[in-house]
Parts: sequence; structure tokens; C-alpha cells
Amino acid sequence: MAAAIHTTYNTGYMVGDIRGAWLANNDDTTWADRCYKGHHLTETGSITGAPVATGAELLGYGGFSATDYLNLAHHGDFDFATSFSMANWFKSPGTASDEVLFSRKDPASGNKEFQLRLRTAGTLAFYVKDATGSLDISATSPGAYDDGEWHLAIGVRDGDDGTLFID
Repeated sequence: MAAAIHTTYNTGYMVGDIRGAWLANNDDTTWADRCYKGHHLTETGSITGAPVATGAELLGYGGFSATDYLNLAHHGDFDFATSFSMANWFKSPGTASDEVLFSRKDPASGNKEFQLRLRTAGTLAFYVKDATGSLDISATSPGAYDDGEWHLAIGVRDGDDGTLFID
């Protein structure tokens, strides 16, 4: 995978296709998908952006809660498959309760869902649920990541196997 990072947007190229290049230095109102698929995010409530470090041009987004979040309407381009991966940058100084970092639920398939969650103890968990809502895959980090630093988490499903990569 190759990626380009700009002050106006980020993008990436995945062999054979590109899907979902959101967020980078967004104007906090459009949340436009910069790839040719054009699946834009919808903001509910209020999401804020701030430089990821002093003097940085790249923005980090926050203020997420049950009433302040980004949503991507369901469509066939994000159908569930037996093999996929999801990546998410995050930074957390600690949490008093479990926090969902990323979740995708397929409304056409009952309770099928994949999710990346920061647990109360600071550990990360990657879940894949089947149509009944039962866990197909569950992978949890051995250590805590609620240290106020930026981390990259990647959850991978390959058939019946699940792996969680961090940093």
C-alpha cells in the first residue's frame, strides 16, 4: 500500500482499488471521501479537530460520544467478507468505560458486526460477530494503550482467524 499525506487530505492506494480516504485536515463539515467511490461520512452532533502535535499540520479528531460521531451509510462496497482488515489511529489518556473506536454493523444481515474497542483497563479488543450477534472472532491486546500517545491498531480477519496488530 502506498499513501500520500497532504495538508488538505490523505489518501492511499490499495492494489486494485481504493476505498475510504477520509478525515485528513477536513473542514469539519463535509467529511468527504476523496476516493472515486465518494462515500461521504455524515457528522452527528459535533466533532472537533486539532493539530496532532505542536506545529503539526495534520489534525486529529475527537469529542466522540454516543451523541457526537461520524457515520457511513450502509452500501454494497462495504459488505462483510471472510477476509478483511480495518485500521484506526487513536489516542486516549484513559477511559472510565469501554469506548468503541470503530464499528461497522451490516443491517441487512441481522447482527453481523466488526468492532475495535478500547476497554476500561486500556487494552484493545477486535471483535467480529456473526448474524446472531455471537462472537466469531475476538482478539485482545496483552497490554494497555490508554497512555495519551498515538497508536495504530489494525484488526485482520482471515477466514476463521482474527489478529490484532498495534503500532
